[in-house]
Amino acid sequence: MAEAPPSSDKMKPHKKGRHERRTSREVRGGDIDLRPVFERSPIAQAILDGALHFVLISDRFVQLVDLDATTLVGADLERILPSVHRIVGPALKAARSRPDPAITIDLADEPSDDPLISRLGSMALTPVPADSGQLAGWQLVLVERDEHATPRDERSTDMRRVAAAARDAMESAEIVDRLLGISDVALSHLDLNDLLRELLQRIRDELGVEEAGILLSDPDGNSLTLRVWLTLTSLESRTIRVSMGEGFAGQIAATRQPLVLEDATTFAFAHREMLQGGVRSLMGVPLMIGQRVLGVVHVGKTAVYHFSSSDLHLLELAAARIAMAVDRANLYQAERDARDAAEQARSHHEFLAEAAEILASSLDYQATLHRVLQFVVPELADICSINIAGPDALVRQIAASAASADLEAALEQQRSHYPMPVEECVVLQAAIRSQQPLLIREIDVDFLRQIAENDEHFALLRRARFVSCMRVPLKSGGRIIGVMSFWLANSARRYDEDDLRLAEDLAHRVALAADNARHYEEARRAIGARDEFISIASHELKTPLTTVKGYVQLLGRHINAFPANAERIHRTIDQLQGQVNRFEELVDELLDVSRIQSGRIRLRREACDVRLIVLQVADRFQQELEEGTTHRIVVDAPEPIPGRWDAARLDQVITNLISNALSYSPDGGTVTVSAHRHEDGVEVMVSDEGVGIPEDERALIFQPFMRGRRGAQIAPGAGLGLFISSEIMLRHGGSLSFENGPAAGSVFTILLPDKPPSIAD
Repeated sequence: MAEAPPSSDKMKPHKKGRHERRTSREVRGGDIDLRPVFERSPIAQAILDGALHFVLISDRFVQLVDLDATTLVGADLERILPSVHRIVGPALKAARSRPDPAITIDLADEPSDDPLISRLGSMALTPVPADSGQLAGWQLVLVERDEHATPRDERSTDMRRVAAAARDAMESAEIVDRLLGISDVALSHLDLNDLLRELLQRIRDELGVEEAGILLSDPDGNSLTLRVWLTLTSLESRTIRVSMGEGFAGQIAATRQPLVLEDATTFAFAHREMLQGGVRSLMGVPLMIGQRVLGVVHVGKTAVYHFSSSDLHLLELAAARIAMAVDRANLYQAERDARDAAEQARSHHEFLAEAAEILASSLDYQATLHRVLQFVVPELADICSINIAGPDALVRQIAASAASADLEAALEQQRSHYPMPVEECVVLQAAIRSQQPLLIREIDVDFLRQIAENDEHFALLRRARFVSCMRVPLKSGGRIIGVMSFWLANSARRYDEDDLRLAEDLAHRVALAADNARHYEEARRAIGARDEFISIASHELKTPLTTVKGYVQLLGRHINAFPANAERIHRTIDQLQGQVNRFEELVDELLDVSRIQSGRIRLRREACDVRLIVLQVADRFQQELEEGTTHRIVVDAPEPIPGRWDAARLDQVITNLISNALSYSPDGGTVTVSAHRHEDGVEVMVSDEGVGIPEDERALIFQPFMRGRRGAQIAPGAGLGLFISSEIMLRHGGSLSFENGPAAGSVFTILLPDKPPSIAD
């Protein structure tokens, strides 16, 4: 771009002494990459320090002297190029005593057998001063001969070249000096924002502009985001994002080329905010490391202005320095992030290891969970709680911990909402539906209202001043058995994804501990039930045998009086037969349990009528009812219900249910048996008006050897009938269920499918 005539808006000349901390080390290159200055020039040139050691070399200089750059850098001029030193040595010595800005040595008449000197027409030396005024180094320019020119033309050409080289050297020195003024701040800031702001301020001062800005590439590489903006009306607090190829900065980043606008008002900007400060002229260059675009730096003036080539050159050099700073900051940040991640991983591992040790310390899992939560609070939460659905289909808060007395009081109030039915627990139902953990970084009123069980609970949550929370499902055997909740209250901290991963890992261990504890508790109950069964079975088996033995003895005593005592003997025999039958039933039940648990029970399907089976069983019980009993059996089976089922097993199930209904109705009442066909199959219901089953025992009634406390006091038995009946129905492809009676007592419902299950019996 051609330079415009000087104007009042021309950039300010650099003032010596502005950067007093600069030294000859900086002029030698130090930490600044000045190679672009020399690569742009077609002149063979090099910068030497005060001791005549090579510091920077242009590519053309390397080609001309036919030496590798790595050989030249740091080498002594006299040692590496003795023929050149022989010529410039005296001139340099003389220059120390006179203030000439440049030295030109004509080599046209210089006889030499040296191949290099014979190719040169002239040399030029330009001193490079430091701010102190002392000599910092020299710029050496080698000018080649023109083989086709006459000696006079050659000399004239050489002089023009030398003059051009001198001008280039002076311009390069000025640019180097100004660039040092911009970039000597680079190592004084570790914070990238502070560094960019300082660099941008110095660029603005050096170029005499009113506006300067830096946009950096986003991680995805598809857009730029404003990082620093210095204007008369600062926009640094705004978030401005520009897509690659869009607007002024986006076009620079996409093309990787500078862009200069003398009149910016005619340009299609992506964001008009860039013109709000009255900017009329803009110049921008990409920030690049190799082929990677890190961002864009731009400057602007409030008047229409023609930026010169030296302005653009200076901004490009400054951009290279800014790109280096950004890249270094990114690398530093990546390293710091990696260290933080490693430290966090180590901390998380130690946290989980300690939690696992606590969980494994005891089989009393409720006490253990309390200890774990006391460890979690306040390390990870201000309040932490665990709610689990039990076998009775109720959700209970089995463990909780709070970081302060106020939060503990709030937690105690919250406990009043439990236990509650699973289907009514908002938090558990939300976890079951989503099957995923929930992270709420910032809690608002709407979220509190969503999770509150009622208005009182909502008011409690608001008073606790919760600010962030996590909710993690507790999974066992592929199903959600509960929820672990973490809360931060009245805190500046907020949960993030790392916290959620830690909470998930902890919840997984808690779920395993709860599951193991559940298995342990079930095993303990089973062992207790087994011991109780052995005691009951021993008694139950011994009692009928004792009775049989007694009646046999009695029969023996009366047999001699036959036939006078025939009626009494027959009555005795009947009682004996009844006890034997009871003994056989108990043995059959034990055999059925053994077959069921070993998978050896089989159904014998045949054509039968459910209605007929119900009538036969009911009639059998009706005949056995003693005179004067207050029990009454009512059958509601208006129509035949034919099908293919195991008639003997259905008889066994219905017999068991009617027997239980009579046994658990000690005060009498009506036992109703109904049988009807529906769209989905056959439904048989047996209801009574007896004592019913307590709520905390309902989930256990279909377990083997399990009997309720109240039932054990009313009727004898081993607790096998309902377990066997339920298994028989499952093998029919149906089910056996329980519910409370309308007023009192129990209702057991059999569901039989019309079509047998596809699996083999």
